[in-house]
Amino acid sequence: MSDEDNKFLVKILIFIFLIEMLLIIPWLPFAGLSAMAYDSGKIWPAVLLVGPFHAYPIFILISILLSIVFYKLKKIQLALTIAIVLPFVSGTWLFWAALVMQIYGTTSKGA
Repeated sequence: MSDEDNKFLVKILIFIFLIEMLLIIPWLPFAGLSAMAYDSGKIWPAVLLVGPFHAYPIFILISILLSIVFYKLKKIQLALTIAIVLPFVSGTWLFWAALVMQIYGTTSKGA
C-alpha cells in the first residue's frame, strides 16, 4: 500500500473519531433519561437494554486506544476496522435487547 493510500486512510480514521466524539454530546441527556428504566427496580430486561447504552463511551475509548496501537504498528486498515466495528457493536446490542424485550414483555414488574 502506498503512502498516499495510508494518508487517506488516516484521514478517514481521524474523521471517524471526530464523529464518534461528537455523538457523545447528544448521548449525555439520553443516558440520564435512560436511567428511568430502573424505576421499577433493577430487572434483567432493563439492565439488558440500558447497560450497552451506558457503555457507549467505553466502546469509543476502547476503539480509539486499540486503533492508536494498531496505527503505531503500521496496521492502518485494522485500526480503521476497529474504529468502525466496536462502537457499532453497542448500537446493534441495543437493537437485540429491544427485540428481546418485545418478545418477553415489558420491563415493568406490574405488567
